[in-house]
Amino acid sequence: MVTYDAAVSETTPVSYVCQTNNENFVKREIDQTFDAYYSYSPANEAHFNAGLVMQYFHTQLKALYPQQSIDCDSNGYCIKPLSQKVNRNTIFGTNSASWDGEFVNYGSGNGGYEYFALTGMSIAAHEITHAITEWNSGLSREGVDSAINEGLSDISAIAILDYYQHTASGAYTQSQAFADQFTDQAGLYTKNRKWWYGWDVFPQDKAARFFELPSWDGRSIDHVKDFTTAKTGHDNGGVLRKAFYELVKTQGWTIQQAYRLFLRANTSGCVFSGMSLNEFGFCLVDQTAHIQVGNKSLNQIKADVSHSLAGVGISTGIGLSTLDADAWLNYNQASYDLSRITPDTIRSIDVNWGDGQSESWQRDSGTPIYPYLQRTKQVVEDTLIRFSVNVTTEDQNGNQATQSAYNHFYSRPAALRCEPFMNNAVLHTSTLSINNFTLSGLNAGYRAKLDTPWPVAKPREHTLSFAQDLSGKRVSVYFDSNRNGLMESNEAVLSSQTISGSSVKFTLDQQTNRGLGLLRVAITNNEFDYSLLDACGVADNAQVVDVMMDVDSDNLPLISDFEVQYLDGNRVKFTNTSQVNDAKNPQFYWQFGFDNRTSTARDPGIIDYPTDGGQFDVSLQIQYADQSETDTKQTRISLDPVNACPAKISNGANADVIYIDDMKLFNYSTLLANVPSAAGFNREGYSLNTLSGTDIKRRTYISVEIMTNLMPRSTAENLLQNGNRDVRFTIWLDANGKDGFESSESGLDNDPNYNYWIDNSQCTTVSGSEYCRISATKSLTLPNVSSWDWSKWFVLRSKLEERPANDYKSDACNRFNYGEIEDLKIRVTRY
Repeated sequence: MVTYDAAVSETTPVSYVCQTNNENFVKREIDQTFDAYYSYSPANEAHFNAGLVMQYFHTQLKALYPQQSIDCDSNGYCIKPLSQKVNRNTIFGTNSASWDGEFVNYGSGNGGYEYFALTGMSIAAHEITHAITEWNSGLSREGVDSAINEGLSDISAIAILDYYQHTASGAYTQSQAFADQFTDQAGLYTKNRKWWYGWDVFPQDKAARFFELPSWDGRSIDHVKDFTTAKTGHDNGGVLRKAFYELVKTQGWTIQQAYRLFLRANTSGCVFSGMSLNEFGFCLVDQTAHIQVGNKSLNQIKADVSHSLAGVGISTGIGLSTLDADAWLNYNQASYDLSRITPDTIRSIDVNWGDGQSESWQRDSGTPIYPYLQRTKQVVEDTLIRFSVNVTTEDQNGNQATQSAYNHFYSRPAALRCEPFMNNAVLHTSTLSINNFTLSGLNAGYRAKLDTPWPVAKPREHTLSFAQDLSGKRVSVYFDSNRNGLMESNEAVLSSQTISGSSVKFTLDQQTNRGLGLLRVAITNNEFDYSLLDACGVADNAQVVDVMMDVDSDNLPLISDFEVQYLDGNRVKFTNTSQVNDAKNPQFYWQFGFDNRTSTARDPGIIDYPTDGGQFDVSLQIQYADQSETDTKQTRISLDPVNACPAKISNGANADVIYIDDMKLFNYSTLLANVPSAAGFNREGYSLNTLSGTDIKRRTYISVEIMTNLMPRSTAENLLQNGNRDVRFTIWLDANGKDGFESSESGLDNDPNYNYWIDNSQCTTVSGSEYCRISATKSLTLPNVSSWDWSKWFVLRSKLEERPANDYKSDACNRFNYGEIEDLKIRVTRY
């Protein structure tokens, strides 16, 4: 193993002459100032830690493959000499470490402000394991590969620290600093440091990631159902950390026994790039034949592994399967839903609530099944809940099968405060209102209202109002949708949105379960003043308010509401979005504004309106059967004649998804005009404007260049992926003056995928993620203007559409689901 100090030389290894005396530790100084500056240089620390890690891997691999005599064997494991660089900072800054295929690179940290040098033993173990993984299984850094790759590296860090704990000797091992990093107190994540990752590089008493419940970091997942490619490999790798923890804590394995199984899988050839998490589970079970766990039989070992994996949603296909059921926790209330299973096929239901409580139902018990299909139970607070439900079904031939669903939660009091770390408390507003509920008397900094939940309807758009105009300030809104008491990045409802006026609007994720949930509102001066560096948030120059909400509560007031979607041919789709209590038997009465057309359906669907268009008054009246409440919504819709060419967006709620936010006209490289009216959007997805003060000569070759609104870079890149793009920009000029746009009047090119790009200079960072704009350009030649006209007005149509449904150049008059049309009147002159 070779260590370089990049701050000195990246070609000459670190070296020094050893003195005759042994290194000496003074226990009192270690306990009080164990992180004393220069006490242990990054080069020394990295060399020692990496040496121990490589020693560990050599020892373990030789024990797992006793017949292998060389370091790299195609029929066994591969381990190579390691090279590493300290003080090797990259484009990711000073606070990162990486394996680049040739070197392990350790950042220098930032002098203990946030990080010490990134040369701690956990970091060395993690990054060197990436090398082991590359030399053996070849996993990539994308998708499931990345989750497995990062999960294996985190697990290695725990295993190597455990090895160090039990093999180290000398004065240092008697110090408080040494003992602190191995504290093992289940359920107390603030003390359970043995199951933390990265503690040894933080000045504060904190972790980068957790094992007992990975979601404690505010980002990682505890269960496969939460896997998404929008998360990083570190976040998705939480399922492996959790499975490893359960194998040790629930099944009674030692850390070393459990790690040998994971290391054997990583080096045996059954881990491969492109595999699924279930296939990884199969691989682990397959390798149990090579692992000894006390006096346990092979079948017991396989069952232990399968149960631990099933707890995080990974199926191993040996009798445990994923049941089509939902289970969730609302702080101290666990719930499950089996309603997707046909009740007549169920023979028995066995529920283990995970805190010592259990329930069961049998077909022949004479007890109704329906209370057991959807059930809620209050569980013990401040406990790791290992919930499971087993359902036995029987088919028409009498064949029975048992399926299981598992999930783990950490129960918390419903009134638990998750107070953010406030660097500078600010008072931005003295009151905060959501719909018709108001919290008054707010002070600078943090306030929590947890006693009386505010009812809120999931399908509706909600208004968040402030005491005064906060234009230019930023607001972030989070809803604790998984009810774990923490605020996580994927729970953002609004992310550092710029406030305009004294209110903003938001909607909850439609996948949110009903019941209690904490809503957080963070008001800041700047974009990055609120972050999730800590699971409860870090706020600078901010005001933060937490409010307990009751999603889809039975106490919600009756509110009539609906959405309107315009389709081609003056067909209109109405979708009922009303806030109702179905237990009170709501009755619906629609009036559509023509020919006495009415409906009593909850959702009337598509209505065909007259082809000659017009204005129509539409209303929906709702009344409960007991006549306790009534509410009516009215709106007016405007429709053009069918033979007209307005081409507006189908649903105004989608108008802000993607739209034209900037437009310029060029003659080759010469700028002819900026079009400031193109900025922003409206709910019709259409605007008609006049280009004033700029005349353009006949037969001029013009290019229309547009930029979209900001969107995540990943979204922009996906829309522009090779092949048939999912975004289309088209232009037409109504040259014949017939108030229509024919395909012959479109741009010069015939390739809908031509001339799109992402301008990196227009990209920016929002809440830690990169946002960019898509640029596109299309060209045409202006028509001739006769001598007797001198000048003439023409309409130039620019249409941006996501996922276009019609043929290129023939869709100028078709409505669209996502995008915008900008019609621009331009004056063309003869001279």
